[in-house]
Formats: sequence, structure tokens, C-alpha cells
Amino acid sequence: MVPLRLPRRPPRLPAVEPYGLEPVPARERTARRRHLFGVWFSANLALTYVVLGAGLWGYGLSAGQLLLAVLLGAASYLLVGAIAVPGARHGLPTMALGRYVLGRRGNAVASVLSWLNLVGWESVVLVLSAQSLATALHRVTSLPLGPGLALVGLALTVAAAFGTAFVGYRAVVRVESAVAYVFGALTLLSLLLTLPDAHALSTLWARPAGSWRTGVLPALALVASATGLSWVNAGSDYSRYLPDPREGAVGATFWGSWLPAAGLTLAGAALAARLPHLGSAADPVAALEGLMPTWFALPYLVTGAAGMIAGDILDVYSGGLSLLAAGVRLPRSRTVLADLALSLALAAYALAGRLAFLPLFESFLTLLASALAPWAAVFVASLGRLARADLLDRPPPTIETGALIAWLAGVAAAGLTASTPLVSGPLARGPFAGSSLGLILGFAVSFAVAVAAGRGRGTSRAGRGRRRSPQPAR
Repeated sequence: MVPLRLPRRPPRLPAVEPYGLEPVPARERTARRRHLFGVWFSANLALTYVVLGAGLWGYGLSAGQLLLAVLLGAASYLLVGAIAVPGARHGLPTMALGRYVLGRRGNAVASVLSWLNLVGWESVVLVLSAQSLATALHRVTSLPLGPGLALVGLALTVAAAFGTAFVGYRAVVRVESAVAYVFGALTLLSLLLTLPDAHALSTLWARPAGSWRTGVLPALALVASATGLSWVNAGSDYSRYLPDPREGAVGATFWGSWLPAAGLTLAGAALAARLPHLGSAADPVAALEGLMPTWFALPYLVTGAAGMIAGDILDVYSGGLSLLAAGVRLPRSRTVLADLALSLALAAYALAGRLAFLPLFESFLTLLASALAPWAAVFVASLGRLARADLLDRPPPTIETGALIAWLAGVAAAGLTASTPLVSGPLARGPFAGSSLGLILGFAVSFAVAVAAGRGRGTSRAGRGRRRSPQPAR
């Protein structure tokens, strides 16, 4: 009698993802474009975009100019899509690929800045999510709205965001996919219920055109810094589980991000016609709640918190990878604890009422984007080299002089012309005064210098020796 042979089960990942900076093995790269789309779609269902759009009201733009600034500014997600391609090709996260762009030493500095950027976003989102959940708990329990409920909201956010990131990629995909479908639909319903009335819409359409130099371009730069430029350091972190870049790394990343980010930002700009002080509200969650029908207030609060937590999961997960690329020797899962310590301290300080939301938010975006925008330019200029099939046959160079010079030149140009409520560069005058145009200048300078330097290949001190064996699984 011929024995019955059962089919072998495919290998299963451990409960906690073991991979850090090493390439994901080909047998485990089974993600599809729908997974990548869902990750980026849910991560951009954030109320921060509504607040951002409301803040654009102060630039004095017409409805057409607002539309142009938001749609083009959010198109910076094309950079994230482009940076996702080498991750799908080599199975490496973004900042691990950065070692082949700036060299190991230059990339360590960039990785520290990347980590600070992500921790800062974590803190902002923790505050907003804690406020939203605290208000929801107040409605359910009738307990007084104060520090106690705020701490409970903070604890729930931490458990969901940091717990998911601790487990790793598979948990991230499952949670983000659920948020994309369920809370994406509820977010759309929220927007439909808060549409401006006829009077507010007529006010919006009747606005005269503002200045293109001091209105449209600064608004576009601010949107770009809050959307694509704030995620460029994570582009490959979620595409490296794709079996091939032809699986749709660019399209899934771009459309998954651009659709919710642009939609929510435009909704915020329209809502500002009905609620002019929304962009500067100390508690934007409560301000938006006042526009909701009574029966939908509780679902709105939970929906808003879910969207922000979804973005926070990506911040925490990618922050851990940036910390590893900076040289910290920890298992990937334990990097979550470092993020938790700093972001909790910042969030608690903000919840104590000692930080004004919008000025800090804009300053934070602009200053960190002054380093990230030039870094993204150098990375994009190096995509040709990163596409080589033999990229991993040699260890990354110690330092890539040409690429490092290009990055520093862009950082200097962006920093000298940066204009924020807290810090302004010495050259923040004329069209750069009171705007984020320094970001565009920094990107252009870095890209031009990187191309002139031979896409980062001109002068480098490459590491010698044979290809290194993969590090032990983290």
C-alpha cells in the first residue's frame, strides 16, 4: 500500500519578526501590492492632515490655488515610491540601503536624524490619539475629562502601536489592512457629515487669488514636508517583502499614500471655511468633534484614533530600523523600547499643556525636513547604482565622499533659508521669509551636486574584502 504523503506546510515566521537590517530571504518575500497599498493607505488616515489643511487657510489662497498646492505637494509621495524600489529588489530596509549611498559612517548620521524624525511624529500622534480616546471614554463612562482619562487614552495608543510594531511585519500588515477597510470607510463618512454648508463653500470659492511667491509655493512646500518628505526614510521598509519590484512597489506606495493624504488635507482646507480657527486649535480633536452630529461623535473619535494609531505603527517600526542603522546593537523588536521611552516623555510633556500644537508641529516638520529632503535627493540620484543586481556582493563603503558632500550642501542650503516659528536661517529673506521654500532649494542643490559627482560614485573609500555573510537574525 502506497503511504499517503501530505503536502509540506510552508515555513512559518516566528511570532516576532527576526529580520532587522539583513536581507529578507527570498522564500519569505511573499507580500503583494495590495498589502503594500493597505499599509500606506491606513497609515495616512490621520487627523494631522485635516489640521494641516486648515492651517493652509492662513496663506490667503483661492480655492484653485489650495487645490493645486495640496495635490502637487502630496505628490512628493512619488519619492517614497521611488525609494521603495531597491527595497523590493534587494530585500533591505531603507536605512540599510543608505549605507550604499552615503557609506556606513555617513549613513549612521542620517539614520540618527531619521530616528529623531520618526520619534517626533510618534509623539505628535500619541498626543492626538490620546486626546481622541480620552474624549471617547468620557462619553462612554461619564468620567471627568482630565489627566486620568488622557493617561488611559495614551496607554491604549501605546499598547496598539508599540505592540504591533514589536511583533513585526506580519502584524503590521494585518492591522493596517483592517484599518484601511473598516476605518477608511468611517473616515469617508466623517468627512461627508462635516461638509461645509453653502455659506462656507461660497466663502471659499469667492476668495481672491493670493500671491504665488509668498502663498502658493510656501503652502506647497509645507504640504510636501508633511506628506512624502516625512516618509522618505521608510520607503523600502514595507516593500522589501515583495518578491520583485515589478510587483508594483511605486504605484502601491504612491496611490496608497497620496489618496488619503491629499483627500484629508483638502477636507481640512474646506472645513476651515466653516471653522476658521481649526488650524491653530490647541485640541483639534475636540474642535472637529463639535462639527459632528451627536449620534456619530463616538464613532468619529474612535475612527480618528485608529487612523492616527495606524500611522504611529509605521513610525515605531521604521524608527527601530533607523536605530539599528545608526549602530545600536539590539534585536529589532527591542528597539521599540527606545522609541517608547522618548516618545512617551514628549507626549506627556505636551499633554500637560506645556507645548502649543501647531507652532511646534510646523517647526518640527520644517527643521527635520531640511535634512531629510536633501537626503532623499541624494538617494534618488543613486537609484541607478542601487538597482544593480550585484549591489550586495561587496560590503558597503566606509564613506561615499561625493554623496556626503551633496547631502551636506543641500542641508546647508535648506538650513540657511529655513523659516520656522522657533528658528530662522540667516538667509530666510525675500521669498524664503515665512515659508518652507528652503526645502525645495535643499533638495535641488543636493540632487544637482549628487548628479555632478557621478551619482555618488566619484570618490569613495570602499570597504574591501569578500562579501560578508549575513548577520544573525535579529
